[in-house]
Amino acid sequence: MPVRKTLTSLVIGSTIALAIVTVPTVATAETSWVGGGYWDRGADNKDVWSFYDHATKVHKASTLGREGTKSSGWIQSGKRAISIQLVKLSGNRAYYDFK
Repeated sequence: MPVRKTLTSLVIGSTIALAIVTVPTVATAETSWVGGGYWDRGADNKDVWSFYDHATKVHKASTLGREGTKSSGWIQSGKRAISIQLVKLSGNRAYYDFK
């Protein structure tokens, strides 16, 4: 009988832990005009993203998520820089840069 009680506790405990881990995060997104370009960034329960458009300068978009730091690399003016990846549990970030 003690084995059954332990197994039941393990199953209940695992189910509670799974429920805590899989609770979706609140989606946050923002778009703004920064550094002479248009920046769209945010995160939801699946992805973290950064899109940056600059008409006159070489630029890039980067994200920090489950894959670590991911960058679009330098993109020529007039084209969209895109970085998107899976979110991690916390600490997701979006960045832009230009030169």
